[in-house]
Parts: sequence; C-alpha cells; structure tokens
Amino acid sequence: MDKNLLDKEVLCIIDTRQIQKYIFHVNDMSETIGANSMLSHLMQDAFIYAVEHIAEPLQPDEYSFYLIDGKESVRYFDDEYVKIHVISSVANNMLVLFRTGALCRDIVRKISRYYLDNTYSLCVSAAYVEKTEDISYDLQKLFKVLGSTKSIESGSHPLEALSVAR
Repeated sequence: MDKNLLDKEVLCIIDTRQIQKYIFHVNDMSETIGANSMLSHLMQDAFIYAVEHIAEPLQPDEYSFYLIDGKESVRYFDDEYVKIHVISSVANNMLVLFRTGALCRDIVRKISRYYLDNTYSLCVSAAYVEKTEDISYDLQKLFKVLGSTKSIESGSHPLEALSVAR
C-alpha cells in the first residue's frame, strides 16, 4: 500500500485468482456447475471473516453492502461511521470503498489469509486508487492498475499460493 494513501479514502477491487484451477480440481460435476455461486459466497465469507478479524474488528453497522433488503443503499456517503461500502460482489471480485487505505490494506490481507486457509489454490490480487469525486475516472484508473498487477502476478506465484496487492 502506498504510504500516501494510508489516511485517504480509496476505491479497491479485490480479484480472486486461480479460479480455473480451483474449479477443475473439484471432482463432483454438480460443484463445478455451481462454481460461480460458490465463488461469490466464498468472497463474501472472506470479507466477513476479514472485518471480524482485523486488529480492531468492525461492527456490522460500520460496513455496508450494495443491497439492503433488496434495495440499493449507499450509507457510506451519508454516514461517516460507515468505514467500508461494498459496491459490488460478483463471483470472482469485489469492488469496495474504504475510508482509509490502512483499513483497505488490513482487509485485503485478511481476505488473502482466509483464501489460503480455506482453499487450496485460490488467491487474491488487489488494486486500489485514491477516491475522487469522479467515480468514472476512479474506475478507469483502478482497472488500469488491476491490469498492470495481473500482468506481473504470474511471476510472483512460485508456489501458486501468494497474494499480490498493488
């Protein structure tokens, strides 16, 4: 994590890696067919694990998800008590707003730990940028950073078990 971002709001994408290897090592075809759903639940479970296991665990009202009771809700912008807002969580990745880069770093580390402890081949890449008032610009910049991270990632996985954040 860039030290300049530790006290700033960041937009982060947490991307699950090694999905194909994970899916095709599952022997039961029914598990393979449900892999997309399984990965989505795994990412959400990893996130909940992370917020509960950082040095100062977060309470449920300190983070929010994109949907509450089937309705879109972004408490993050209206309530400074909300430290994390999950914008989306789809199968292999999660797009998240964090109040501070330090909190982002701690959550990504715990999600990586969860994957290492609970799967045999999945790992995490994370990219983050400083949040500005222009979300379109932030997203473009974020996906450029993620693409750069993924391009160097394969060389950083000699045991295929290390996570990369950039």
